[in-house]
Amino acid sequence: MFFRRIVIRRRIIHPDKTRITFTHGQNVSVMGKQFTIVVQDSNSTSSTARCKDGVVKVRLAADLDGRSRNKHISLLSRRAISRAMLPLVEEKMKQFNERHFNSELGAVRLKDNLSNWGSCSSRNNINIDFRLLFGPTEILEAVMLHELTHTKHRNHSKAYYADLLAIMPDNKKRLRWLRDNGHRLTSEASGTLRYTDEIKTEIETKEMPSIEGM
Repeated sequence: MFFRRIVIRRRIIHPDKTRITFTHGQNVSVMGKQFTIVVQDSNSTSSTARCKDGVVKVRLAADLDGRSRNKHISLLSRRAISRAMLPLVEEKMKQFNERHFNSELGAVRLKDNLSNWGSCSSRNNINIDFRLLFGPTEILEAVMLHELTHTKHRNHSKAYYADLLAIMPDNKKRLRWLRDNGHRLTSEASGTLRYTDEIKTEIETKEMPSIEGM
């Protein structure tokens, strides 16, 4: 049974193992927010980044070779955007939890995951993969609800799926979208990926939970 559970989990939320990269001058759309990547050289021994008013300013350490420069730009841009977007993700998670679970949550984090789209620890610390910020909101919310359901069920039992499907009846369609399109979250980090009209219509018909103002 344990082996079967692991296989199911990997089949459902196993992402393409590629991180999003960023370059100088790139404009990025994340959950309706716009960011511009600006890279500057410095005389410092370390690279840093900060985000202010939609500008992600990356200051690179001196004497970096080309490969290291690209690595620093992408890594620090991901971290800066994660910090800027985390309050919105935390608020969305809080509202879902209060509406459906009433669990005592631990920390919510945006992570550079390569092995899964999300995870929930025994202390209810929930990790969400950074790449999900660049896809449809319905997919981000699907992973959130998957992990929140684990605050009540630590496995993928019938009870787990009964609770999950009561909240998200189109669970399989959302996961199918993620399976078929997850790799595009890396190559098309522009916030333009959308559900098909068919799935959109079904969500609206079934009055799926959504968070206003997010």
